Amino acid sequence: MTDEGNSSVVSAQDGEGIYITGNNSVQTRKVDGQDIQIAGDANQATFTGKAKEFYIIGNTNVVTLENVESIQVTGDNNVVTWRGPTPTINNLGTNNRIAQAK
Repeated sequence: MTDEGNSSVVSAQDGEGIYITGNNSVQTRKVDGQDIQIAGDANQATFTGKAKEFYIIGNTNVVTLENVESIQVTGDNNVVTWRGPTPTINNLGTNNRIAQAK
């Protein structure tokens, strides 16, 4: 796990989920079946392993997921890419780019 920047924190990481709050962080985290939630703006995050549900509440975040079952984005100008099977996608914002990595 790497975590750079001082305005975002992991408020909880356990068997159930990873919860990141705040702004302007750069993070790489390993997941093993947990849910992931990012609440904040301008974060850059990479998640390796398999995630269940992924949520963004915020703007201008850039996220890469290795494998995920569902993606929900609430906010604007976020970029989310994933590898693996196509997840269920719910885009509740504008100008979000949600796509499978090439």
